[in-house]
Formats: sequence, C-alpha cells, structure tokens
Amino acid sequence: MNTTPIKVLFVCVKKGVRAAIAKAIVEQQSNGMIQATCSGFEPGEVPLAILDELSSVLDVPIKTESKTVFEYKRTNENFDYVITLCDQISHEQCHVFVDCVKVICSHIPNRLSWTIPNLGAALELSGNERTMFVKEVVDQITFEVAQLVANTQIKS
Repeated sequence: MNTTPIKVLFVCVKKGVRAAIAKAIVEQQSNGMIQATCSGFEPGEVPLAILDELSSVLDVPIKTESKTVFEYKRTNENFDYVITLCDQISHEQCHVFVDCVKVICSHIPNRLSWTIPNLGAALELSGNERTMFVKEVVDQITFEVAQLVANTQIKS
C-alpha cells in the first residue's frame, strides 16, 4: 500500500481564494492521503466580505496564501496534480489562464481544470443572494474534491 501522500497544487486566476477553499476541503476529506497547496496569479488581500461569507458557509477555516503560481515554478516544486479553478463564463479568460498554467507547470504529469464561478461576483450581491452564491461555489468545489479523493483512492 502506498503511504506517500499525493501532492496537489490548486491554482485560480485571482488571489487564490477558490484554490484555498479546495485545499481546506481536501485536507478535511482526504485523511492525509492528499497534501494540497494553493496559489493564485495575483498576490493581495481577499475582500473581507468574501471571507465573512465563507466563514458562515464552510465548516473548515481557509488560509489564503500569498505565494503565486510563478513562485512555485521558480522553486521547481514537484506535484502529482495541478488543478486550475476558473470561471469560463466571466471575463477571466479561462482558456488563456489554463494555457498559461500548462506552460508554467509543464513538468507535472496530471493537469485538471475545474469550472468554478469567481467569488468576486459575490461582491455585487448582498444579503441572502450573496450567501447563496458563495454556498453554491463551495458546494461545487466540495463536489470536485470528493471526485478527486475518490479517484485517488482507486489509483492507490
């Protein structure tokens, strides 16, 4: 039986919030089977309104990391998977982002793309609408993580 954890890097276009959510959920669901790291393309602070909504929706704390995907490339860290989280519907230019990550992480054998709405859109909403939007994003990430955990259990 393989006891070495699978190393996953989650990357999203902006500040890495969706990646941080995925990391927190993986850590909760994988029982140490998956070692996750998260990053974004832009350093900076996450809006407090988003963090407040996440704390009411998630039962695990998230830690946003300031390290960008470019810093991981410089250190040449090895991962088993790189998973991009982007929103093809918004103006994130998902195809350009995914192609860029493929170039940056060309040495990583498994690259997946998850279509997850940008949490920045929640800032345009208020009250229950904002909470429901954030909950839907978290539910989508939770579903994708569950699939990843199930697939990695099959392979090990």
